Amino acid sequence: KYLIKIKLFFYLMKELEQQRLKDKITDPKKEKAKKKIMYYFYALIFLTFFLSITIKDAITVTLFLTFVCSTINYYTNLLFFRLDVGQDFFFSLLVTRLFGVPYGLFLLLTSELVPDIYTARLDKDTIISIIYSVIAIIVLSRFPEANFVILGVILVVIKLIIGIILFFTMGIDIREILFEWGINFLTNMFLFLSFGSFFLNFY
Repeated sequence: KYLIKIKLFFYLMKELEQQRLKDKITDPKKEKAKKKIMYYFYALIFLTFFLSITIKDAITVTLFLTFVCSTINYYTNLLFFRLDVGQDFFFSLLVTRLFGVPYGLFLLLTSELVPDIYTARLDKDTIISIIYSVIAIIVLSRFPEANFVILGVILVVIKLIIGIILFFTMGIDIREILFEWGINFLTNMFLFLSFGSFFLNFY
């Protein structure tokens, strides 16, 4: 059984690679145009990064973090397996604490929906994650005096528990839950504990 799965895995990888090479050969203009767009996008990221550390206003900081989160989500969506790093949860809450709910919602919805729609990876996992993240943003905004790191860690733990319960009821494989949501959990715990206070003090 596992041998068949391994053979199927390598077969799919081979097919994907052949399709990628075929696309490059049959449509070089499309590849060139795509690369040009990506170069402009990277230039925009560097521009907003420079403005975000000099001007430090709500718009430039939010745009820079949105571009970064969107880029990470776009490239992880191109992987042959499902991976959700989950960095947009931390940064949406950070932006909410710094500048308010509208900025946090903009970062969350843009960085989650745009890459998933563009790469055709929008599924129930994304919707569940967005719903909980919106609730977390509202909760954070209701407690402006609460310690950002402590409240953030609590929300991350609750998100993991709710996610596991929901996916168990949907009959999703425990390995998929632990891999996808486990990485999401570890990423956000690391960001809150290591950089939560730093970003608040910096901006």
